[in-house]
Amino acid sequence: LSEGVELGMFSDQLLGYLRDLMIVSTGAQGVPLLSVSERSRPRIQAQTAAWGIQTISAAMQIVAETKVRMSRVSYGRPLIELALVRLSLLEDLDDIRRLIDQVAANPGAAVAAPSRVIPQISGPSTLNPQPSTSAAAPVKKNSELVAPPAPQAAEPAPVAVSLIEFSTANLPRIWPEVVAKFADIARGHLVKSSSQAIIGPNGLEIVFPKAYSLSRNYSNRPDLLKRVSDALLEITGTQVTCRVTEDASSPAPAVVEAPRPTIAQEAERRRPSSVDDDPFVQQAVEIFAAKVADVRTALIGEATDE
Repeated sequence: LSEGVELGMFSDQLLGYLRDLMIVSTGAQGVPLLSVSERSRPRIQAQTAAWGIQTISAAMQIVAETKVRMSRVSYGRPLIELALVRLSLLEDLDDIRRLIDQVAANPGAAVAAPSRVIPQISGPSTLNPQPSTSAAAPVKKNSELVAPPAPQAAEPAPVAVSLIEFSTANLPRIWPEVVAKFADIARGHLVKSSSQAIIGPNGLEIVFPKAYSLSRNYSNRPDLLKRVSDALLEITGTQVTCRVTEDASSPAPAVVEAPRPTIAQEAERRRPSSVDDDPFVQQAVEIFAAKVADVRTALIGEATDE
């Protein structure tokens, strides 16, 4: 920043570099690099070998999410700094994935620890003292560190998800929860819906008044209807097909018409000589060598009580 680098450009280049790491880590040697030249490919290959595809993909998600958040706020610097800290805290996710697979395949068996060297804290620990017996200490086996079997902990009970039955009686509860799942401009349009009705076995009709044609057209977009269906599936557990309609019984938006001129005003409009004494009109006539063809009176304030 002190050298004049823009945050947006920095985040773009960082995301592009992580993209190149991802391309190389997947073995796509024929795909060109975008952020660096081809002579940097050996260094990138070394970094991908140290990180692994899981860590690289997690890093890309962190930076991509940060870019989206930076576009909506004015405090971009703390966000990009937070992203860099999160990148520095990423562990070797490939090794963790391998350990999880080993435990899942053979529960209770000892598994090989990750190859990453973990620094040990010097001196005795008062928070987590280690027993002095050799049975609990890690042992060397075939030049590989083998961890002692971990105690089997009881699996947590699954958390029951409370679903709301998709029915007409529950619509007053369902629709506010659907709208609450939207935090963007779509929420401002969906709240203008006047009513909702269940049609068929698994269909929802979203009704808008005639006065809210803009919100009705916006909500009728296929991508937004898909998001509403996904929200309904999460709330009710039912796959619902949505459609948007107009409330035919609602009043149409009022059209304000300009007041028609009176007979006297119309006669005054047609009399060019009525502006012969107007200095501004006469100055325009002299400058442009023109003549007055028509005179119209501006009807200002006549449509109100002022």
